[in-house]
Amino acid sequence: MNLISFLFKKPNHGSKLVKLQKVEAAYNIKDIEEELDSIEKEIKLTTQEIFKAHIVRLRSLFTKETNIIGGFKRKIVESKATTSAEWHQKKLVFLNQQKVRLVIELDRLTGKTWIRRIKSWIKIISLILTLLFSFLLIIMAILTALYLLPIFAIIILAFLIFKNKKNTF
Repeated sequence: MNLISFLFKKPNHGSKLVKLQKVEAAYNIKDIEEELDSIEKEIKLTTQEIFKAHIVRLRSLFTKETNIIGGFKRKIVESKATTSAEWHQKKLVFLNQQKVRLVIELDRLTGKTWIRRIKSWIKIISLILTLLFSFLLIIMAILTALYLLPIFAIIILAFLIFKNKKNTF
């Protein structure tokens, strides 16, 4: 009997209802905001370090030591300042990438994704329209100058003719 009921029993393909726990969005938002603040502080410090490295490099370039040891010292300092600036620039790029990633995540959690996208689209469209308008303005100025060229030539010729006639009398 069990064998017959087992063979003709419909298989249960359904799954149980599982209660999902909501992730505390407000808690995640606070964490992301704190992380953004720390990244912005790091970005500020990194840019200051890049600036300091460039100042050290410029100071080493403008030293007036002409002996062999001074020149060797200058090359070492310049090399170290350059490598330091490059390392800090790579760190700055990495921090900016992290910041962008966190801002996107924060926008997704707060629901501001589309607002930012629309603002960026408006900025791009306004930039394109500004460039197009300035290009058209330059073309119009060139065409106006070409159009007025014969008129200016006639005025200059008339002035030269009257000047020559006045000198002959």
